Amino acid sequence: MMSMKKPLTSFLKILISLSTLLILVSCSKGDFYLKGKTKINLEVHTDYVDPGYYIKDNQSVLIDGFVDSDTLGTYTLTYTTTLKDKVVSLERVVNVVDTTAPVITLNGSEENLVCLSKNYLEEGFSALDNYDGDLSSSIIVSPIKNGFMYKVSDQSGNLTELTRGFSIEDTQSPTLDLIGSESIKIQKDSQYIEYGALAEDNCGDVSSKIIITNNIQTSVLGTYTVTYSVSDENDNTTTKTREVIVTDEAQAIVYLTFDDGPSSLTLDVLDVLETYKVKATFFVWTKKPEFEPIMLEAYQKGHTIALHTASHNYNVIYASTTNYFNDLYSVQSWVKEVTGSTSMIFRFPGGSSNTSSDFNPGIMTKVTTLATQKGFHYFDWNVSSGDGSNDTTTEKIIYNVTRNIKSTRINVVLMHDSKNHQATLDALPEILNYLQSIGALVLPITMETPEIHHAVNN
Repeated sequence: MMSMKKPLTSFLKILISLSTLLILVSCSKGDFYLKGKTKINLEVHTDYVDPGYYIKDNQSVLIDGFVDSDTLGTYTLTYTTTLKDKVVSLERVVNVVDTTAPVITLNGSEENLVCLSKNYLEEGFSALDNYDGDLSSSIIVSPIKNGFMYKVSDQSGNLTELTRGFSIEDTQSPTLDLIGSESIKIQKDSQYIEYGALAEDNCGDVSSKIIITNNIQTSVLGTYTVTYSVSDENDNTTTKTREVIVTDEAQAIVYLTFDDGPSSLTLDVLDVLETYKVKATFFVWTKKPEFEPIMLEAYQKGHTIALHTASHNYNVIYASTTNYFNDLYSVQSWVKEVTGSTSMIFRFPGGSSNTSSDFNPGIMTKVTTLATQKGFHYFDWNVSSGDGSNDTTTEKIIYNVTRNIKSTRINVVLMHDSKNHQATLDALPEILNYLQSIGALVLPITMETPEIHHAVNN
């Protein structure tokens, strides 16, 4: 008897299963069936809309289960009703799947001209997936012929590939920007000062390759041409000219200088200068990391970054020659770290004629002499905007500058670009309008600029 029990039990289970299947089949095509597919693939993050079902005589149907369309997985929906006193159930399987590949974004261009003389510097990339989110760290970068391949897969195996291609055929000519105006006037029998130009190629700075030629005869009245030509390593050439008029009329030469920056105000000053297409000189002080990009921007736009002080503490820096040059070298080192250039142009805090150093008799005589011996060029000013006064107004600044510009000399204008000098910023457009109206030549200070010094009082 015990040996007969297992086969009988198995036989009964088979009969019950077959009965259930017969019920499902007999009902699915007639009295009760599911509309649409019984197996559905649903893209993740897509709303699930059930295709529905048919039930004879509108009998009630209980639906059990749910579909989370924001989470990958397999979900089963069970539809249950009673037909002819029998419980009948149908099932629909919904697979929430991810078939959308990630999106790779390349910083910079997907097509680049690459110099033969230097390696490509990766500009950056990122990847975003509709389900996995940020996959930037999972990107695999592989070199391919004339470029790089960027690959990334999400957890569902969706693969994205993107290439950054290179062309070693360089047909891009350098950019060439003149320092100063494209048309200038100089007095008969005066010395022509060449302020040069800046040239940038897709391979880097090529200013050192600029060839400058001119036919100027300052002893003869007339209009002359200075030609600037620069070629890159693939012989792509750019040429520009400057008109030089030798005249009996005097022309004012002006150097706009700003002390005590950089600051947030400096960005607005740069915008005004760019509008009027003039370059200036910034004697920097504020050693704050947040302002370093502003100083770098000024340098890259062709303005001169000169040295002022690291501390602006008169009692410390003028206590000895050692203290003074420690301060100067500190700000010089900072400028080089930011711009990559070693500046040898500076301005004494308070000017070389300051009386704040009187507590140490003879100190200014010593430091001015030593600075010259060390190869530095220092600049005072002969036109003061007066913007260091507490009662400064925009109108006063405009008046002070425009009244004191002389066409018979080199004019070095003292202004400030620290954050509390809004009046200076507001006055700058009117000052530049005036300088344009008198045909002034506005230039940045260079090592070739004649130095303007005060009389040393100590």
